[in-house]
Amino acid sequence: MSHKRGDNGVRESFARYRSQLANTDMRFSLLTKQDDGIAKSDEEYPYQSAFLDAQINHRFIDGSDLTFTAIYQEHDKPLVAFADAGDLVFEVKEKDVERAEIGARWEKSISSNHKIKVNSFVSHADHRSRSSVTGDDLVNILLDPILADWYQNNPELLASLLDKSLDLTQLSQEELVQVQILDARYNISDSNNLNLAPFSGEIDNSLTEARFDVEIQDTLILNNNLTLVSGVGFRRDISHSESFFNGYASNNISRAFSSMDWDSLGDWKVHIGLMWEKESNLEAVFNPRAAVIYRLGYNQSLRAVIAKSVRSPDMFETQTQWRYQVQNLQTQGDVYGDTFYQQVYADDNLRHEKILSRELGYYYLSMNNAFELDVRLFHEELSDMLNQNLALDNWQNENGISMFFRGLEYQASYKPLAETHLRMTAAFIEAGSEEEEDTLLRVHAKHTGSLAWIQRWPHFYTTSVGYYLADNYNDFDDERFRTRFERLDLRLAKRFQISPIYELDTSVAVQKDLSDDGIIFRNVKYNDATRYLMTLALKF
Repeated sequence: MSHKRGDNGVRESFARYRSQLANTDMRFSLLTKQDDGIAKSDEEYPYQSAFLDAQINHRFIDGSDLTFTAIYQEHDKPLVAFADAGDLVFEVKEKDVERAEIGARWEKSISSNHKIKVNSFVSHADHRSRSSVTGDDLVNILLDPILADWYQNNPELLASLLDKSLDLTQLSQEELVQVQILDARYNISDSNNLNLAPFSGEIDNSLTEARFDVEIQDTLILNNNLTLVSGVGFRRDISHSESFFNGYASNNISRAFSSMDWDSLGDWKVHIGLMWEKESNLEAVFNPRAAVIYRLGYNQSLRAVIAKSVRSPDMFETQTQWRYQVQNLQTQGDVYGDTFYQQVYADDNLRHEKILSRELGYYYLSMNNAFELDVRLFHEELSDMLNQNLALDNWQNENGISMFFRGLEYQASYKPLAETHLRMTAAFIEAGSEEEEDTLLRVHAKHTGSLAWIQRWPHFYTTSVGYYLADNYNDFDDERFRTRFERLDLRLAKRFQISPIYELDTSVAVQKDLSDDGIIFRNVKYNDATRYLMTLALKF
């Protein structure tokens, strides 16, 4: 049982109970969290959630294991903020999320060299969100089906209508007929005497999601040198939403995988893996991976890894029919529709985003296990990346961007004394795009690193000091947009042995931002540069 409390509205409570009855083991956990969130443009995003987890494991006489899991979670973070549609303002009246999942895992050792595992789960999430729409700028013409048609097929004509630069001499006969209909409805030819009427109502922005997944895995140890792992799986995703999917969307994913691990029991070790995957609206893909490890001795090795993988566009990217239908519509004027003209219909011709990764690595562990080093040189090529802006009033989502990331990463750990632990990590990364795509590049930093000193003292005291750096976020060619993340963490902990079965852990921690820049984006910041957190944990 533990409780954390800090500024910025941080509250966190955690409790865990475990019991064992014969061959059945039971664990239950409860976690509640809340905080004021991170400010963006002086607007706070508070957050609170509750999480309940239960796990029951039973071992049968034949040696097989059956594990049931159940998860329930609720929080008030909305699925998606309403898109900025010009001057339209939607006031959120309700936003909360409930998620539940039930799973089962069965494992059976057929022999000392052969094991089979079946894993499955069913989950359901209910994102409830309703908003009221009202205001002088919400007028009946915004719900007209003709504007919706122009938004999809004739955006130039729509823009000229909205900015009052419509030139009737440049219109086709069909467009001229549509303009005449709009003029009869709203008197758009006389800008000083428009027949526009405000309206109000509600929008249901809710979404329900369901997922079923089952996988069978077989592990076979042929001999001391060779191990084979293979399996098949199936997943079905279903979503219901009037605003996002015009009611319903679904996706099926079938997969098969196999891997081989060969160990010469000497200098060499080889891993080869392959996964096949097929989704309903995407072509089948093969994702191979190969790794070779050469032992320079029992405490150091070299490795080479090459892998190809993909990211599948999700259902929102491939199947969305995003539109806001006004319910309980109220107005004093005439209306000819009930849905905002801004509507998005996804492109069903999207392809997988592809990545090809190459890596050379070195690992070292000193004779006395006091010093550990892992170094990695890598080069990653990304192709068919999605050039996207998933906003209702400016939707863009299509394959076509190529990028690369290459650099050096390393982590080192040193224990000069039994109670002293020093740790260092660093990365130096170069990135680029043939399309000069700064939007996708801004989420990584050229230089990152961390330093940590963890010290155990007499009388059950522990101190830790951590320093974190991420430099050169955002656009690298323009210094005005570069950001720097730099923070210092301090922590003091004390353990009290109350009795042979009761133990109390206490701690106080301080986070200090050493840079005034935002987190990745300049306008995303904590309210306070210095933050405090206290923790109490009772174990029994």
